[in-house]
Amino acid sequence: LKVVVEDTACRPEIALEKLESLAAMGIKFIVGPLSSGEVHGIKDYADANKILVVSHGSTAPDLAVPDDFIFRFCAQDPAQGRAIARLVYDDGKGYVIPVWRGDPWGDGLVEKVKTRFEELTGTFLEGVRYGPEETDFSEEAADLATKVSSALEDPDIDETNLAVLHISFEEVNAFMTACLAHDVLDDVEWYGSDGTCLSGAMLEDSSVRVFAAAVNYTCTTFTPTKSDKYWKVHDKLVAELEREPDSYAYVAYDIVWALTHSLFTVNNYDSEAVRAVLPEVTASLFGASGLIVLDENGDRTHGDYDLWRIVEVDTGVYDWKLVGTWLYDTDSITWLP
Repeated sequence: LKVVVEDTACRPEIALEKLESLAAMGIKFIVGPLSSGEVHGIKDYADANKILVVSHGSTAPDLAVPDDFIFRFCAQDPAQGRAIARLVYDDGKGYVIPVWRGDPWGDGLVEKVKTRFEELTGTFLEGVRYGPEETDFSEEAADLATKVSSALEDPDIDETNLAVLHISFEEVNAFMTACLAHDVLDDVEWYGSDGTCLSGAMLEDSSVRVFAAAVNYTCTTFTPTKSDKYWKVHDKLVAELEREPDSYAYVAYDIVWALTHSLFTVNNYDSEAVRAVLPEVTASLFGASGLIVLDENGDRTHGDYDLWRIVEVDTGVYDWKLVGTWLYDTDSITWLP
């Protein structure tokens, strides 16, 4: 078994270029890519050329397609949508104004949160959608401020029961910086997702980390089952990286093993044969990320989510703090002291 690594820069067009070059080498099995946008960018080519792609981070609902060559081993956004909705609702919020990255991932996740939040009797108000290529967010921040101010004029809505749902990737710093021009935007609490959870860039920017702490910015991210296998991989990674790995590292680790066992099972470098046995082989393994059960679309069926918040841990010192865990089986949150 040989692992060949290529950097996609999280860009769909580069992901396709890299996949084409790997395919030219005869490679038929891919671990990754990370984002749903990249998976969208390579899906047609992978399906047409029978290249088995197993992503460790893609969660967009519209990629849940049966009988294709795309598998996804991380917990999916239907679960994360439930987790975010429960988090916001249990925090006493009855009204949400969403602002989100307008791509398949952002659109899909916002819709999942909205559906579940409304089931819990909450109300989604009109939000702000921006293009994934956007870099200047002055207009979007002003629009959001107008919507928050307008909502607070409703006698049924106040700062305690209104929230901003912010679904973003690395553009989070630019967006929050633009929000500093509008005082009303730190009058309400904000919630995020795995797109920004544990972002190091947010901590490095002094104005962003202060703003995030002021709005109690709380984010969700998939959490592996804390088994002996998890800790073994964790300790090895920390020793080599000298930092905490994110949760998707454990998923990527499990993908390599699942593909390896599947190749042993079929005893042939055949992507169609491996695709046929991968769900059954995976279900028989307990990985570093826990038990992985795949649905009819080749996607992980469920997972728990940790809740992280940027807080001031010492005077002028900010960090991400684990504040609780949402449990899939019970749709409930266990809060930490």
